[in-house]
Amino acid sequence: MKKILSLIVLFFCSIMAYCQEKPGKYFEGIVEYEIKVESHIPGVSDNELREKFGSKLLLHFKNGNYMREYIDGAGFTLNKQYYLHEKNMMYMHNIFFAPDTVYYQDAAEEQLISYKVESGPTEKILGVECHSTIVSGKYIFPYTGDTTTSTLTYYFSPDLPVDPDWWTKMYIWKDVIKEYKCVATKFIEEDPIISTQTYTAVKVTWQPVSDDIFKIDPKLVLKKLPK
Repeated sequence: MKKILSLIVLFFCSIMAYCQEKPGKYFEGIVEYEIKVESHIPGVSDNELREKFGSKLLLHFKNGNYMREYIDGAGFTLNKQYYLHEKNMMYMHNIFFAPDTVYYQDAAEEQLISYKVESGPTEKILGVECHSTIVSGKYIFPYTGDTTTSTLTYYFSPDLPVDPDWWTKMYIWKDVIKEYKCVATKFIEEDPIISTQTYTAVKVTWQPVSDDIFKIDPKLVLKKLPK
């Protein structure tokens, strides 16, 4: 009898913990990613690029808004990227290169010559089977004028649901998110000229996220991101 009661208590506690961990219909919380960088620039090592891009990414997510915080190996924040879905605007604050300036961009603005979205492979990430979507986009490399194709691969976790209506006006992403409707726990950014960056989730935390984290410091100078 004691054993049965213990199992019942354990089961009840597990259910309670699950409910506390996932209190809402959609994901709200923080995802921590490990960053791996492979340089494609002659004379520039992987480590040199990692120092500029970071070794860890924190995704703070709430109600379609997100802030991506890129952190180096010493724990210093190098870069912050924001998306505010009610404004459909993106903001980029590169603390390393432009500490006093935030660049903004309308998320509906077309940035590529063309792109296509197709299904990719599946992979188990943090114990969850994740389907992927591959985005191939053509753009003109500004320094040479050559047409280049970059590839983005996203692995979506069904454990982290989102509302696709949050991004109906967001260029490209509106076509990507509508199939799996989840947060990506792994994504790969491949550019043949610069680098291949792989972001793999190592920790997911469901928790309340303060609206303050999505506020842009009013002391910073706002400038439109040049094309």
